[in-house]
Amino acid sequence: MFGASHFQVDALKTELESFFGKNPIESNDLSRIVSSNHFARLIKMLDDDKVSGKIVYGGEKDESKL
Repeated sequence: MFGASHFQVDALKTELESFFGKNPIESNDLSRIVSSNHFARLIKMLDDDKVSGKIVYGGEKDESKL
């Protein structure tokens, strides 16, 4: 399996910021999770040790913004 280069990750960060701004969690253009049950399920997956260390950008969570 090939890992993403720093150049690719930086380019992706730049594009995401151009789409959603400096604070994506506040963006009206970012899709939302439809229910608190789905939110909890996704948080559990993202907080897993196998995944949490691989998040390279973002990762903020705010259940009040569903």
